[in-house]
Amino acid sequence: MGLALLEATMKVFLICLVLVSLADKVKPECPAVDDLPVYHGGSNTFFCARHYYGTGSDLAINACNGCSLQNYADWVDGENLDAGAGRLYPVGSLIVRPGCTFYQFSETGYNGGWNVFEGPGIWPKIESGGNPVDQGCAKGHPAIMCRCKMRHFSCTPEDGYDVVMVCDATNAQSDSECNYRKTIGTSHAETFSSSMSIDVTIEAEMTAKFFEMFSATLGSSVSTGYNWNQVSSETMDEEHTIEILATAPKGYVLRIEQAIGTCDGSTAKTELFRITHTNQKGEIVKLEHQKMFLNGTIVKLQ
Repeated sequence: MGLALLEATMKVFLICLVLVSLADKVKPECPAVDDLPVYHGGSNTFFCARHYYGTGSDLAINACNGCSLQNYADWVDGENLDAGAGRLYPVGSLIVRPGCTFYQFSETGYNGGWNVFEGPGIWPKIESGGNPVDQGCAKGHPAIMCRCKMRHFSCTPEDGYDVVMVCDATNAQSDSECNYRKTIGTSHAETFSSSMSIDVTIEAEMTAKFFEMFSATLGSSVSTGYNWNQVSSETMDEEHTIEILATAPKGYVLRIEQAIGTCDGSTAKTELFRITHTNQKGEIVKLEHQKMFLNGTIVKLQ
């Protein structure tokens, strides 16, 4: 029984050696630029670039391989690394995300000549720099920087009600009709809209991050009653406006307010509205909350 177990173990061991040997000979295909994440590891730091330590290939399908040192290294926005005298970072293949730039320097201290790789792009074979120390690795440079021009939100979200329309029929002899413009959706400050316009994947991830902040900070809001854990697609979308006709009963003031969220100059106008009717004494005689969507659907809330 012991001999049989030993033979089985040896067979497994030999199979593993063959598989490892084959894996070493296979050069993986470079991933697409959009296969790399927008943010690094779930953080709020933008993913900048990925470089591979192997010698690469003129064909992307055979490039993006590793060497005896390791397979690849990921870079984030704002990262600087200096290998020091007599050392270098091998770079044989490189992928740079949209809005980001990868820099190589020929001398320590980020001095000497340089190479600049602006994303989005894939460089399957880079042959510049000094010869590597580690076996099978690409040429390289002693210092690297990576930068992205996008900017992430860095505020504490707030929400409240914004007055959309006041229709005064307190002295009218009959009901009064008032026109107003209803806008639902999100507009971002220039800094962030510029970042989001760089690439559709950046826009999608930044939008998700923006509303994750509201969910984490406000949840089901005490101020407005809006549930930021379940934001509607209309609120998350860009702003859309329609003309609405509202009626104020004679003898009353009709006031319509909209729940909005703000953060770093960006504004999310939700589908939640607060509607009040006030008499001539300034007393609120009717108060209701409604979700009013752009397609005309109205949901009255308790």
